[in-house]
Amino acid sequence: MAGLPTGTVTFLFTDIQGSTRLWEEHPADAASMIARHDEIFDQVVSTHQGINVKPRGEGDSRFAVFSRATDGVTAILAFQRRVSEEPWPHPLAVRAALNTGEADVRDGDYYGPPVNRCARIRGVAHGGQTLLSESTAELVTDSLPEGAMLKDLGTHRLKDLSRPQRLYQLCHADLADDFPHLASLDALPTNLPAQLTSFVGREQELADVRRLLETARLVTLTGAGGVGKTRLALQVAADVIEAYPRGVWFADLASISDPDVVPATVARAIGMGTSGEGATADLLAEYCGSGMALIVLDNCEHLLAACAELAERLLMACPAIRILATSREALGVAGEAAWRSPSLSLPEPGVQTEQSEAVRLFIDRARLADSTVEFQDPDDLETVAHICRRLDGIPLAIELAATRASTMSAGEISARLDDRFRLLVGGRRTVLERQQTLRAAIDWSHEPLDATERAVFRRLSVFVGGFTLDGAEAVCGGDGVEEVEIVDLVRRLAEKSLLVVERRSTGTRYRMLDTIRQYAREKLLDSGESPVVHTAHRDFYLDMATRAEAELLGADQAAWFRVLRAEADNVRAALAWTEGDPEAADDFLRFASALWRFWYVHDIREGGRCLAAALAAAPGAPAALIGHARVRMAELAFADLDVADALAQHDAEGGGEDRPRDRRRVPRGLGALGHRHAPAYRRSARSAGAARASARDRPFERRRVDRSPRALRAGCHRLHGRRSR
Repeated sequence: MAGLPTGTVTFLFTDIQGSTRLWEEHPADAASMIARHDEIFDQVVSTHQGINVKPRGEGDSRFAVFSRATDGVTAILAFQRRVSEEPWPHPLAVRAALNTGEADVRDGDYYGPPVNRCARIRGVAHGGQTLLSESTAELVTDSLPEGAMLKDLGTHRLKDLSRPQRLYQLCHADLADDFPHLASLDALPTNLPAQLTSFVGREQELADVRRLLETARLVTLTGAGGVGKTRLALQVAADVIEAYPRGVWFADLASISDPDVVPATVARAIGMGTSGEGATADLLAEYCGSGMALIVLDNCEHLLAACAELAERLLMACPAIRILATSREALGVAGEAAWRSPSLSLPEPGVQTEQSEAVRLFIDRARLADSTVEFQDPDDLETVAHICRRLDGIPLAIELAATRASTMSAGEISARLDDRFRLLVGGRRTVLERQQTLRAAIDWSHEPLDATERAVFRRLSVFVGGFTLDGAEAVCGGDGVEEVEIVDLVRRLAEKSLLVVERRSTGTRYRMLDTIRQYAREKLLDSGESPVVHTAHRDFYLDMATRAEAELLGADQAAWFRVLRAEADNVRAALAWTEGDPEAADDFLRFASALWRFWYVHDIREGGRCLAAALAAAPGAPAALIGHARVRMAELAFADLDVADALAQHDAEGGGEDRPRDRRRVPRGLGALGHRHAPAYRRSARSAGAARASARDRPFERRRVDRSPRALRAGCHRLHGRRSR
């Protein structure tokens, strides 16, 4: 929407209290009543220099914005007075809220904490009541409309779990003034802890988990360390608190090491008195009874059996209870809905960098560390985006990196991410030790692994860009790990959130987040297994490339191209390892030669560089292998229109293994170049002459070339993807 005001603006949110009941009880009148409500709202907003913004919620909610706070207050007062005077066929009451803050305009809408806070303030109001935040009240106190006044309602904790907010009620003689206590967290049974930082993004994730809680009685948020499971669970719990009259209770199990005290810890969280011997699961279930309550079990991964037993007992004994758990892996209870917590969204091509959740979090936390930090320059924003990508969108890693912005530029932070476990330290002293450094967060996941899980975990770090089960079996077996165990071990690592599962049309692949892979790679280097594992990795992809060379000419060539595209990063890593091994020069040459058809389609020059390096590294390789490689290099050279190099490789190839099928391609390809460059006569003549000279030296080829000029045209068409004239 064009023309939305920017800078510091005042937001207005309204909705009709009890609109669902209105539709159910009076469907014939509901539509006309809401239409009249919308008409009044639109008239009042436009009259007082406001702008209607598309509704952020559903149904009857409305959203407007004003450049001046006084205009917003005057508008909502006029609206509430007209609503109270309207002869409605059935009672209609509107609750409203105003909040003033910095506008974040994107794609015709507003985002950010000031907007979210306005919605939260509206959520604690009652029908007919209008609430103002302290920021708005300070701006309008001395210029209220005639007859209006503000009533100080004190401080209240809102559902965004940030610091308590002082709220004010807009009063006027024409409006109702006597309302119940606000429906803030202070008035509801809960022990949800206040949060000192804002909750950034994740609107879709919040909605997904809320929907799950409506259908499943146990929902477990799983995910890698530092991905923000606890913060997400707390926000979901705050959002749904009104649905649980017996309360929403948060039990943090992170510091508990004895499984036997889990029930007592939960009992204390919900305010249940415990005896000296602690509470049993049965006593806890009896206390909860049939009341509608939500219990948040946080950090269950090191107490899985105890948490599963308690959850199952409570769910069976208390029919109205719900449990929201966080853990690196699911609890394994019947009826459990496991939901993997994703990383924050990263910048996408064609989308403004600062719109991504990861970049917004970095900027927000950087400004908390140093309020003078700015990221206005596009290059700085792109560097921040690069940092967030390198850190996989993991909130803990991004927050730790952002704290460095007070003493380092974004470029300096980015340059040091190869040693991120030294860089990303120094979290808040008041949080758990495992949340103060990135390494400690991943240690928390690594330490419970058994010996075979640790071995496979560190060995999988040699894969780049993901892997298949076949690859894992070929690379990770041996030295205490049986090949038949690897499928199950990969599954267990995925369940513990150390691997990401990607289901594609070509099959299932697995990958490590880059941060976790860097950690696992350190473990591999410390183990002394690195040379053996890298060699196994090289052998697997060398075998794949060797098979692909023949298959790329057959009926399954499309499938094999897809395989090689998916494994391109692994192939490059295996080539790099082979190039660095002086004892594997022949394998390097064989590897590079086998991939020539893949490079021909995807990156001719990369293939040429790789073949050149392989030929230089293996001067003593068998003549047949060298000849084969030079033929392949000549193929790539003339495909890249490099006649001189193609001729050089053709001349150097002479004397190799008698492979008429391979050697035939050199004169045929050079002839095709002659057709390709027909407009440039001299170059064409040289290319065609070279083809004839080559054919004279090889009678078998001469017959094929001289006898069938159509073959040359067809070759040109195949090699250059266009019809030859």
